[in-house]
Amino acid sequence: KTISMGSTQQQSDDARVEEWREVLRLLAQAREVGRRWEMPDGMDSPTYQPSNAGDTTPANTALSPILPSPRTPIGWDLDLRQFLEHALCRAAAEVGDYESLCLARSICSEGTTLRSNCPEVWWRYGTVLDLLEDEVAAENARDASVSLGSGEGGWER
Repeated sequence: KTISMGSTQQQSDDARVEEWREVLRLLAQAREVGRRWEMPDGMDSPTYQPSNAGDTTPANTALSPILPSPRTPIGWDLDLRQFLEHALCRAAAEVGDYESLCLARSICSEGTTLRSNCPEVWWRYGTVLDLLEDEVAAENARDASVSLGSGEGGWER
């Protein structure tokens, strides 16, 4: 009976890993498809539109390149890249295989290149490198994170 419970636990773990693998695949696909998300039409704010947006007098059309169009949502766009990177790294850690962790490492490496002054990216990079058993590089990444975050309300090592 103990053996069957062990195999049930193993099947449960395998199913969980496969679910995380599917999450990882979908997040990677979402990251590749697009980097920006905008609210659909209809969420535009009249606060940022000129009161005479429908006016087509020459004085108003001269400013048209400067003024927002009535259908343009202002302030409702969001760059999902950082959210997707964080979720991808978490999913890769849950899957735990070499290929998934290498994907997370490449995403973190890109993040440290594009946002080199971000302590969170460096810390995440160190965590992924730890999972890949690269202790020296992981320690260096964590040290970079701590040195960037010290004095900014973060914790001291």
